[in-house]
Amino acid sequence: MEPSRFASGLYVGTVMHHRVKPVRHRLSYRVFSLLADLDELPRLDRELRLFAHNRFGLIGFRDRDFGPLGEDAGESPLPPGERVRVRGERGEDLQESHTPRSHGIHPMHPPHPDPLPGGERASWAIKGWAEGQLAAAGIEGGGPIRLLCFPRVLGFVFNPLCVWFCHRRDGTLAAIIHEVSNTFGQRHAYLIPAASGPDGLVRQQCDKRFYVSPFMDMETAYHFRIRPPKGEAGEPLEVAIRQTDAGGPVLHASLTLRRVELTDGAILRAWARHPLMTAKVVAGIHWEALHLWRKGLAIRPRPPAPAHPVTVVKDIVVPDRFREGHS
Repeated sequence: MEPSRFASGLYVGTVMHHRVKPVRHRLSYRVFSLLADLDELPRLDRELRLFAHNRFGLIGFRDRDFGPLGEDAGESPLPPGERVRVRGERGEDLQESHTPRSHGIHPMHPPHPDPLPGGERASWAIKGWAEGQLAAAGIEGGGPIRLLCFPRVLGFVFNPLCVWFCHRRDGTLAAIIHEVSNTFGQRHAYLIPAASGPDGLVRQQCDKRFYVSPFMDMETAYHFRIRPPKGEAGEPLEVAIRQTDAGGPVLHASLTLRRVELTDGAILRAWARHPLMTAKVVAGIHWEALHLWRKGLAIRPRPPAPAHPVTVVKDIVVPDRFREGHS
C-alpha cells in the first residue's frame, strides 16, 4: 500500500444522534472532517492550493478556533503533585504519573488573533498549549498531536466536538483531549489518558462538567468508544459517545468516518458535496432543539462555566477484557 503524502487527512462520513429518553428523537447527516497534524499545518498551507492555515480559503484551519479562550491559556488543569492513574477493574495500577512540581513547563498562551502569514508561530503555540496540559497532568507527550475537527468552510466553522489525539515520542497514543463547544460562545476540554484494548479501540469515561444542550441535565456521564486514526488509506475512524444518567442511557451519538487522501481534488469534491457545511451544522443544532422543545422537553438553566478550561480525568477503570494481552 502506497504511504500517504501527509499524516493529515480528510475523513468523510456521518454524524448520528439518538435521544432515547425522556422522549425519543434521532438525527443523522453527512459531513466531512479534517484530521490536522499540528506539525504539518505550514506545509499543508504551502503545498495545497485549496487549504488555508490562518487565512481565508476554500477550507482552512485557524489556530484560534481551538484550545483555550482568553486568559484561560495559562491555567494548569491540576494542582502540582496531583496523581493521574489508569486502573484495572480489580484496582491494580496500570499507569501512574505525577504533575510536575517545578514551574519549568507552562501551558502556552493562545495564538494572537492575527498570526504571521503561514502560521508557523501559531501552530507551535497550540501544540505547546496541548503539551503543557499533558505535562501539567503528568502524562507523557512529546509526539505528534493530531486534531480531528470540522475545517473552516469559506471562512466559517462551528465545532461541537474536536478530538485531540496526543502521542508519546514513540508514536503510541498517550491521551485524548475532547474539546466541546456550545452555542453560547463557550469551550471546555476533557483530558483523558488513553488505554487501547486488544481490539484497537480506546474506551474512556468522564462526568459531564460543561453545559452544552439546554435540553440535557448536567448530572450525566460520557462514555467514549474511539477507533483512533492510523493514517492508512481508506481507514475507518469512529467516535461513539453514550451519555447516561443515574437511570441508564439518555443519548447515543457517533461520528463514523472514512479516510480520503488530502489533495486539492479531494478538498474540492468534499466542498462540492457540502458547500454550506457550517451553516448546516449550526442550523441543524437549532432545528433539532426546536423539535425537542415541541416534544415537551423543558429548558435547563445554564450554570457558570467550569473554573478551569480543562477537566482532567484522574482515575480510569479499564475492564480486563479491554486490556492488552488478556484472553
